[in-house]
Amino acid sequence: MEVSGISTLSTILKRPIELRSDALVQRREMAAELQGNCQKLAIFLKKTLRIAKQANEVDLKPLKRKS
Repeated sequence: MEVSGISTLSTILKRPIELRSDALVQRREMAAELQGNCQKLAIFLKKTLRIAKQANEVDLKPLKRKS
């Protein structure tokens, strides 16, 4: 699944890497990007689940009235 604005792990890992003398800084930058993507994905999933829950509640209201 792809979500707009969130790079997948494979996309990040396949990027050309410029060689720099400080590998630790590069790793920290990549970790920060991955953490940001995880946070965006968590927000996206929470919104999706909230919408699904609301839709489910709307679908169940007519059934409860019939009972």
